[in-house]
Amino acid sequence: MHYLRFLPIFLLVFLFTALTPAQAQGSGNVVVVDADGIVSPGMAAYFARVIAEAEAQQASAVVIELDTPGGLIDSTNEIIKTFRSSSVPIIVYVGPAGAQAGSAGAIITLAGHASAMAPETAIGAASPINGNGADIEGTLYKKIVEFMSAEVRSLTENRSAEAQELAVQMISDAKAVTANEAFAAGLIDLLANDRADLLQQMDGREVLVNGEAVVLKTADVGVVSADMRPLERFQMLLASNTELIGLLLSIGGIAIMIELRAPGGYLAGAIGVIMLGMAFYGMGQNPPNYFGLGLIMVAFILYILETRTPTFGVLTLTGTIALIGGLVLLFDTENAPSFVRISLLSAVGITFPIAVTFGMLAVAMAKMQRLKPQTGKAAMIGVGGEVRKTFKPYGNRYRGTVFAKGELWTAESADPLPSGLPITIDAIDGFTVRVKENVE
Repeated sequence: MHYLRFLPIFLLVFLFTALTPAQAQGSGNVVVVDADGIVSPGMAAYFARVIAEAEAQQASAVVIELDTPGGLIDSTNEIIKTFRSSSVPIIVYVGPAGAQAGSAGAIITLAGHASAMAPETAIGAASPINGNGADIEGTLYKKIVEFMSAEVRSLTENRSAEAQELAVQMISDAKAVTANEAFAAGLIDLLANDRADLLQQMDGREVLVNGEAVVLKTADVGVVSADMRPLERFQMLLASNTELIGLLLSIGGIAIMIELRAPGGYLAGAIGVIMLGMAFYGMGQNPPNYFGLGLIMVAFILYILETRTPTFGVLTLTGTIALIGGLVLLFDTENAPSFVRISLLSAVGITFPIAVTFGMLAVAMAKMQRLKPQTGKAAMIGVGGEVRKTFKPYGNRYRGTVFAKGELWTAESADPLPSGLPITIDAIDGFTVRVKENVE
């Protein structure tokens, strides 16, 4: 369609908007980051951008308002590096009330130069688990726990012995504590009811930034929010909603298959490319299980084969089972936390409308194959007509003229047929039809 030529322009406008640098924050301001979601590459990139901009603008501090159930270990390590190498003080605030710094979020909280929690919040439960939520066994578990324990000991070496012990217990025993318990143990610096209370209490405190003592200036200064760019919001959305990735992957794959099945329309192909592009981008936030991805591809192929060679639903049923299994396994990996996996119920919900659509399409294709041809030579077989010119001997047969389907045809028959006699076409040879008397 002609308007599809403008698609690249629309994509360029989106990318320009998504990648345009934010406005300068201003020297001496406190920059606030809203971190609500799963710890993922998108969150790590968001933190890195905001902190780099805060350093360039000589902000007085960056406040990370954190609420996360946890996430990827690799992304957590990237965030720790970003925090600890920052020349601007990083304050991690677990809030508002009801928020949590679970699993990876607990380690991120400890990585800040200063930390605080709102009332009715929790922190901890940072023991490593595998992709299906089960405990890791044996030597591998011991290695991971030892490494993570050493990391949190390093992050809390300037805190009390009780705080260090609690931090290690969060790793080794999956211990979780309330804000009051964390404060009493010295794991965090203070309790704050809200952002304003946090900034007031943090003002004048001394923290170590790259080994140097820095006095925080957080009161009576400008406070600016570092909003996410559209691309960063999209990253976080995909990281927190793997069902959306599964849906994009399914719709995109089906659209591509439709384009390959009936090329020329371009719309299905364009939609498929965009959907698959977003899905694969999302899989960069949560690394996929390639066996699950392979099952999804097999499902697409089976659906298309059903439309080409209908098997009374056998291929559609097999494809449906493969698609459900593929979606359930898509994010079932060792490095991904269990809460990012697509549930069986969600997989069925994504698959059902696709299976119904292809099932209906297969039925329609089967009916079309059983229809009598409407054009070409085959369409003439069985057509009735009338003799217009009496048949006369022609070699070992008889030849005359018949009227059928609105046209006059040269016709041959094994019998002499008189004018006006109803006939039926038996066969066609070039421009000559072979007929017989219609005895019905």
